[in-house]
Amino acid sequence: MSRPLPVTLVAGFLGAGKTTLLNRLLAGASPLRVGVLQNERGFAGIDDAPVAARARVEIAEGCACCVRNPDLVNAVRELSGRGDLDWLLFEAS
Repeated sequence: MSRPLPVTLVAGFLGAGKTTLLNRLLAGASPLRVGVLQNERGFAGIDDAPVAARARVEIAEGCACCVRNPDLVNAVRELSGRGDLDWLLFEAS
């Protein structure tokens, strides 16, 4: 049986510094293997995600706040099912 994948949700208003925080967390020296899930609504999508992330998935134009969002559920299943991640950072739009 696989172990649960810890998730940290980074949320805030537009321009609050969510992406800056994410970049700084990933730039730090850490032995953790981190996956990044981004809920993007603008032009700066997954291409601008930090390269330190081991895996990245973007939910474009979706509402991650809805528990029944199939894109969100599928993205989390994809990342957690890999088995090679220690931590998931979820940046909400």
